[in-house]
Amino acid sequence: VQPNEADCDFVKRARQIVESHLADTEFDIEHLCREMAMCRTLFYERLKTLMGQTPQEFIRMIRLDHAEMLLSRGEPVIDVAIKTGFANVKYFSTVFKKHYGVPPSRYHAK
Repeated sequence: VQPNEADCDFVKRARQIVESHLADTEFDIEHLCREMAMCRTLFYERLKTLMGQTPQEFIRMIRLDHAEMLLSRGEPVIDVAIKTGFANVKYFSTVFKKHYGVPPSRYHAK
């Protein structure tokens, strides 16, 4: 099924909201739903249908995408973790390695 314009706008708006709060470690699904003016259940169902991801996965992937871009520019791992909203550098390293197959400290060398 081809997504319609409203679906594309929904995903785009959700992405923009997450990106505008990228460094905020307190930003979570509740904040996202509030800014989208949707209840958590409806937001979850629509995002899962359109993206195949839970809201938590959606937020994490946007953060990891930005982290990957910053690391590829040679920024230090700790700075990247902070700029992308990961309060714990060890957790950031774990999820980054799980997704990209290499630890963030070695990513820029790829």
